[in-house]
Amino acid sequence: FKAVATHCHVSVNQVIRVFKEIKYSRPTTLPPVLSIDEFKGNAAGQKYQVILTDPESHKILDILPKRDTTELAKYFAQFPRYIRNNVKYITMDMSLQFRSVMRDSFPQAQIVADRFHLIRLITFALERVRKAEQNTLSNVSRTFKTNKRILTKHFKALTDKEFTKLMDMFHYSPRLHRAYVLKQAFSRVLMFKDKENIQWAIDQWLSLVASSELPEFKSLLKTFKFWREEIVNALTLPYSNGFTEGCNNKIKALKRCAFGIQNFERFRNRILFINAKKGHATITSHVLPKSA
Repeated sequence: FKAVATHCHVSVNQVIRVFKEIKYSRPTTLPPVLSIDEFKGNAAGQKYQVILTDPESHKILDILPKRDTTELAKYFAQFPRYIRNNVKYITMDMSLQFRSVMRDSFPQAQIVADRFHLIRLITFALERVRKAEQNTLSNVSRTFKTNKRILTKHFKALTDKEFTKLMDMFHYSPRLHRAYVLKQAFSRVLMFKDKENIQWAIDQWLSLVASSELPEFKSLLKTFKFWREEIVNALTLPYSNGFTEGCNNKIKALKRCAFGIQNFERFRNRILFINAKKGHATITSHVLPKSA
């Protein structure tokens, strides 16, 4: 606001008054591909807000005040059924709450788990093994602590020096070796594109997890069973939460620059203003003076 006021030679209060008159209405239609995610907004006494985007046209559709199952259901119920039936795919992270709401609101749509969050599950499981070995093998704990980034690199991308350090960790910890093999094996699952082969590859990988005797990976058996359809969709369909996550990063930058925005309507307007050229804003009253 201060930057705009300086540029337009008006007071900050006048800029704020004008900005208050910018109204972004609820979208009247929904796209064939809909993306939903949460972000830490801290506005209007709520810790989290919800963002809806169109990942194909790269447009922010709306910002919802709170992550509440009832409120989300009420919001989507405002759209006629024929509009909701136009939504064919919904991308999201692996949130049980979001999945429940979206299944009820969009019975015709396929839910697509976000690939990034899927891969992160395997990376986190590997990291839990590394931390456990670091705490157990205290005499060589520094080896596991300083070389943890090597574990996240693809095996073929390792330098000779990194390969040597990796072998040192495997020498001290056969458990970490098994966990690393599981991670690398999952990267081969991602190579398949058709549904039949992906399902076969997932089953083969889960059998490796079951026989690995790694408690840190056992929770993935339940996750993959519970999210089977959404995971297969993630690996066969070209949709993801990538654009939405990018919007969340812009929102974080906005919050830092503004030192937080407590007023939700102002916060919502400012976020939707990011997509102003593609948005649906109307100015209801006074505008900036001609000198601006």
